[in-house]
Amino acid sequence: MGLNNLPKQLINRILDTNGDGTGSTNQAVDGSVTPVTFKLAPAAGEVILVSRIMFYIEDTGNFDADEWGNGITLANGVQINQKTKGTTSNFGAACKTTGDLAGMMYDINHFAFGIGNEIVCGRLTFTKFGEPMRLDGDFDDELQIVIQDDLTGLVNQRVTAQGHYSF
Repeated sequence: MGLNNLPKQLINRILDTNGDGTGSTNQAVDGSVTPVTFKLAPAAGEVILVSRIMFYIEDTGNFDADEWGNGITLANGVQINQKTKGTTSNFGAACKTTGDLAGMMYDINHFAFGIGNEIVCGRLTFTKFGEPMRLDGDFDDELQIVIQDDLTGLVNQRVTAQGHYSF
């Protein structure tokens, strides 16, 4: 069986502060003074093709389209970055509101169950742009979510990357 016929090893990983699955994953942190980066970073010798990312935001009370979660005002926003061969580039403008996130992702859902916390989930599919996001561990490439405001008012926020390893 040639390399092209091998099954693809899928990846479904929550971005974390270390980039390898061992760090903190809850993005409800204070990044207002020092931004906090959550990432997916393949090890040396690995290449990951990221097809999509999925946001999960949980908060008490009602979500606001013109704020983040339930009434959090963001001055700087949540930034999606791609670091390739040492150069970091923004994947669009930073999202400062739940509405901004909905506009970038399109596929977004709001869940209010009548009691308990509300949840917003959404996916951003890179392959809809034509290609998956390629991350090469030999070049220290990373997919990054940068928290640049105080999100400690949220119950939880996390971003999951899905794709596969390239052989």
